Amino acid sequence: MKKLIPYFLTFLLLITTPLYAALPPTRILDEGVDKGVAFKFDCVGAGIACTRTGTTGTLTVTGGGAGLATTDIDTSAELDAIVTDNTGSGALVFNNAPTMTGLTVKTKLTLDYATASELVGTNASKELVSLAVATYPSLTELSYVKGLSSAVQTQINGKQATLTNSAGLAG
Repeated sequence: MKKLIPYFLTFLLLITTPLYAALPPTRILDEGVDKGVAFKFDCVGAGIACTRTGTTGTLTVTGGGAGLATTDIDTSAELDAIVTDNTGSGALVFNNAPTMTGLTVKTKLTLDYATASELVGTNASKELVSLAVATYPSLTELSYVKGLSSAVQTQINGKQATLTNSAGLAG
């Protein structure tokens, strides 16, 4: 009867396995320990192996290289605990507002909140913002003064000499 128990348990597992499809495949083997029956659980699935040996042994889980689900990491501390070979130059665990220095944008940068065809400047908080044409010159107005090398009034004054009324016209 003792020899039939492992086979019966294996048969029972084979019958019930489709009911628990989310569980990894499991085998139960008689290890032949003298005192009591020892079980060895071999769980294989998604790169994870777990082994429990003996009637009072502990369950050991190893492996896990098949990727992580989004629910596996809820905090930056959990991410820090998982990553063991970080070769990047930045800090692995960020504060709430990470500071980026030396940022290089290699493609276009789009500001979703900006108004099209307006100048871009910074506000008091050093954030990029659209400069409203009611307060700042438009791109068209700036194109009129493009290329000026000195004060605009000085250039206007230098274009035409003072007009005189040499014909004696009344004004």
